[in-house]
Amino acid sequence: SAAGIRTTTLTIMSNDPDEEDYLLKIKGVGVFSQAITFEDLPDPQYGDSPFMLSASATSGLPISFAASDPTVVSIVGASVTILKAGTVTIEASQPGNEYYKEADPAQQTLTIEKASLTVTADDKTRSFGTDNTVFTVTYSGFVNDDDETTITQPIATTEASTTSDVGTYDIVPAGGESDSYSFTF
Repeated sequence: SAAGIRTTTLTIMSNDPDEEDYLLKIKGVGVFSQAITFEDLPDPQYGDSPFMLSASATSGLPISFAASDPTVVSIVGASVTILKAGTVTIEASQPGNEYYKEADPAQQTLTIEKASLTVTADDKTRSFGTDNTVFTVTYSGFVNDDDETTITQPIATTEASTTSDVGTYDIVPAGGESDSYSFTF
């Protein structure tokens, strides 16, 4: 049965025909349990658009959401915005009211995968017997207005030296670090 105010009447009948029956009205409030159903989370990647969480309580009362690490995702209402790659626990809760007890929270783990960043060494030329120029790289795949200032940049090197024979040598980028990007060379 539904939660809410309950009223019942108890009649006490007298054996004495000269006395009236007694009526006793009892009023009370029922407090009921509730449960949360939390829909599966997506498999997002850094740079994906915000997405909506979906959960419901058997009471029909509204659900609140929270993230264990607000540096990974931001939650406003049921909308999730990805801030960086990483793993976070999302909790759905419902505190109850005068008719329903607090629901046991429902939790899910959300893993945001790193975005792929392609790093390509730029072609360079030099004259025989001179030092190598400073090598540069070009990036493809930055998201969310990120640029090379948001990563630890890879370094490009070559086997060519001032005494190397004239010819073509590979310039190879390597290294680099980022919380939100995986590098492809």
